[in-house]
Amino acid sequence: MDKSWVDKDPASLEYEEGLNAFLDYAYIHGKLNREGNLKCPCTDCKNFVCQERSRIVDDLVCYGMLPSYTNWIHHGERSVSTPAPEIRNEDVEVDTDVDADGIRIRDDLSGLLGDAFPNEVDNMENMQDGTEDVNLNFKKLLEQSKKEFYPGCDKMTVLSFVIRLWHIKCINQLSNKAFTMMLQLARDSFPDGCSLPKNFTQCKKIITDLGMGYNKIDACRNDCMLFWKDDSKLDECNICGASRWKIVRPGKKKNTPWKILRHFPLKPRLQRLFMSSKTAKDMRWHKEEITNDRVMRHPADSIAGSILMKLTRILLQI
Repeated sequence: MDKSWVDKDPASLEYEEGLNAFLDYAYIHGKLNREGNLKCPCTDCKNFVCQERSRIVDDLVCYGMLPSYTNWIHHGERSVSTPAPEIRNEDVEVDTDVDADGIRIRDDLSGLLGDAFPNEVDNMENMQDGTEDVNLNFKKLLEQSKKEFYPGCDKMTVLSFVIRLWHIKCINQLSNKAFTMMLQLARDSFPDGCSLPKNFTQCKKIITDLGMGYNKIDACRNDCMLFWKDDSKLDECNICGASRWKIVRPGKKKNTPWKILRHFPLKPRLQRLFMSSKTAKDMRWHKEEITNDRVMRHPADSIAGSILMKLTRILLQI
């Protein structure tokens, strides 16, 4: 299907002819609703509203085609998966955490655990006496934070090494396979008795226990919908009909989906920001540090900002 007309002047003959050919094809091969109308792909309707042909023509002339709509699956074009864009990291700056003399500062693991498990830290004395039931995740992390990286190592523990290596993986977008290979190389390089996890999965369990996990939700290969809640057991997209699975494994429980959305829940992350002594002050800035001198230097100083804060207090019953 010719798409060159999209970039032409809407008032030109090429645009008019290309638009009419597009609609002729779409009304034959595309998906019509009960009234016989098509989804309008203009920048205003964004394929959410079905319109008559004359209205679609007017919208595309006035507003133009939605730039992100390059695979016209709603208008009869065959579904094609789009490769993920390449992201470069040459300009990413990494904090090395060193002092003025160039000596690396020791990780504040006690502060990290204290922020993640404040109640358990307060009950550590009872835990040592065996009189208090403690969160099992906290107990495992506490053991990892005290466990020597290898016999005789006093500069790093298993937990600190895993956290730093995970940070390197995220900054440089290393694959899970590359991460596991790095772990295997480290285990082979250090002296006998090295307590490093063996693979990516074991490291992920440690990171998840710190409250840094996420939920995986399968998505349509054309970004039409999420296979979530009531749609979690579907095998095909309700909108474009594309298969959910890239690889189907007969006789096994888990197939390989085309796309996965990683959902980072907002509520626990906000709680972590308020629990950390290093970020809680910044989170309370709008309440405690804002200057009421009628000078707008921040969106919170505006009238809309003050109304939003009042509505937030009402919703949260503050």
